[in-house]
Amino acid sequence: MNTVSRSILASLKGFGLCAIVAALIVGASPVTTAHMQGDSPLPTPPPPTAAPEPTPEPTVAPTPAPRPSQTIPTPRLVTRRIQEKDAAAGYEIDMRYAVVNRPADVWLPFNALSEAQAREAIASFKAEVAAMGVVTQAPVPTSTLSSQWEAFRATRDFISIRSTYSVYMAGAAHPTSFTRVINFDPRTGRNLDLADLFRPGVDYLGAISAYCVEALRRKDVLIFPEGAEPKPENYANWNVGRRNLVITFDVYQVAPYAAGPQECQMPLSRLPRLLANPSRW
Repeated sequence: MNTVSRSILASLKGFGLCAIVAALIVGASPVTTAHMQGDSPLPTPPPPTAAPEPTPEPTVAPTPAPRPSQTIPTPRLVTRRIQEKDAAAGYEIDMRYAVVNRPADVWLPFNALSEAQAREAIASFKAEVAAMGVVTQAPVPTSTLSSQWEAFRATRDFISIRSTYSVYMAGAAHPTSFTRVINFDPRTGRNLDLADLFRPGVDYLGAISAYCVEALRRKDVLIFPEGAEPKPENYANWNVGRRNLVITFDVYQVAPYAAGPQECQMPLSRLPRLLANPSRW
């Protein structure tokens, strides 16, 4: 082997020995990575985010359809009575109000409404008596509250009641009275407002007022014309009879006390273009 060959072989042997030594050194060192040390040159990807669940649409309860009239039992109206007497407080109460004497759920709201109306009048009367106090110890008439009712219509699809309350406060010159009405629709379970009888947007108050003003003038009892103006509060006491719309004006509303309460009966035949459902009435 010549001198050049020996020199190359020696170089290879030296390089191999160095590679072996280097490998041994690396294998003896602990294995670490930048990611394990927390200083990765690339940002750690966030955990996957779940897609947001869609917001459910709000549930709107459907408006119940009116109950068919033929499924409603015919009402039988009877009188219930509330009587109280308190000599110490100085009052006496004798209230009569209407209820349907029939075991049907459809009429329970009417019965509750009628009783609540009577008890509201009683509560107001007792409050007035308490506020007045004892007027005198002399044997004067005690304060009294009483009521009567009458039905203008009582059918499967409508009850129209008018209650008249008479009030006397001890020491007063005379008693007075006021009116309350119930116009109950069992198909919907609601006590109707006068506006419910008419088509939206029509001037029903103008038509009713014009008729009643003329009727009161013919009777020569329209002393306070403002009480018959076309305002909702002036026509709050209304009833529907077989053929008429009946408006009640309380004492002092359109006439003085001596004239008493006044009534206007307007034929429904004069309102067909204004009524929402003319055939019903």
